[in-house]
Amino acid sequence: MRKRRFEDKSRVLRMALPFMLVAPLLAVAMSCVLIPYPTRPDVARSEAVTIADEDTLVTLGPRKLLEKVTKEIQEANPAIDVVDGLTFRDVAFPEGNWNLARLLEAESCERVRKQLGVDYLVLVGPMSYVEGEPKGHFDLWVGGFGAAQVDIESRLAAVIVDLKTRESVSQVTAEAHGKQTAAGFFYFVVTIPMTDSAAIRGLGSGVAWIITERTASESVRIAVMAGEPASQGGETLADELSARETPVTFPELPPSSYSSAQLADLTPAEVRALAEAGDKSAQLYLYRSSKEPQRLIWLCRSADSGLVEASYRLGRLYQHGQQGLPRDHARAYLWYRLASVGGHIQGRIELEDMLSEMSARQIDKGRRLFREWKPGQCELEIIPHMTSK
Repeated sequence: MRKRRFEDKSRVLRMALPFMLVAPLLAVAMSCVLIPYPTRPDVARSEAVTIADEDTLVTLGPRKLLEKVTKEIQEANPAIDVVDGLTFRDVAFPEGNWNLARLLEAESCERVRKQLGVDYLVLVGPMSYVEGEPKGHFDLWVGGFGAAQVDIESRLAAVIVDLKTRESVSQVTAEAHGKQTAAGFFYFVVTIPMTDSAAIRGLGSGVAWIITERTASESVRIAVMAGEPASQGGETLADELSARETPVTFPELPPSSYSSAQLADLTPAEVRALAEAGDKSAQLYLYRSSKEPQRLIWLCRSADSGLVEASYRLGRLYQHGQQGLPRDHARAYLWYRLASVGGHIQGRIELEDMLSEMSARQIDKGRRLFREWKPGQCELEIIPHMTSK
């Protein structure tokens, strides 16, 4: 009995020995310290501003960037009220043409000022982030070895447009510089300059200061939007989301006569019978049921039938790679665009946000998928992912 116990202990020790040897190495490899540190922005102001009205689109841009700039403006001067971007766009561009030249027409400016009380438009450009050439040498392999340093620069600019005079009155540029360093032997330390947040802070305070100066510290309402160049020789961003210029034909099916509450009162067999008969709402209802084994198939059929909520949900699944579907921005583009063509507001917003993250190749593929799309192909694409689970 004593011998058996000794053998059991020896077996446990042999099993634990590899872990005992590897654990210290893992602890060493994970022993790193990341130290973010703030930087000071350099803010410049230019009074002589020339902006190409015909070649500039007024969009919702990267929403997170606009939200951060808006927050910094209001923190610098709480008397500045910022109108919701989507509301501004709907009032300023009721026909869907988001060109700045169209906004600066007398009728458009008057409509915006009368309906929303907006006197200034702040057009924010894209964030520019540049890394210099690294100096020194640093490797990561079971820890960090050596020392290196690299210069970091973030730059952000905005143009302020006076909607009363319909002129660009000022440009604000905020730059932030810092040095990212990494040094150590096994244990290592990395310092990270927060240049992006510094540039945003500098831009927000600069815009607030100029608007406050022009309005004599009175309360004022502004709109903060993104200014993007129109593409040359191809579709503009406005074309991407225009429902009128992209006709889509869905199969002729009878409209659904059941709401979600009414479908919930039916038996599963009755709901399935409606879905089999082509009821779009019943198909989406089956997708929402976690107990339905073919829920993705029903989502596809609902989207192919023209239910924009189903198209929007497919776009989200492909954008984030959920429920067994791959992360595919081109296919997310296809379904978001189909949803936006049908008038789904959130689908339009998600598509616009995603465009700023997509490469030119992904956008071209998404456009091709949209041009070639026909009802029924969704199910053929979904089935392989369902059978591979």
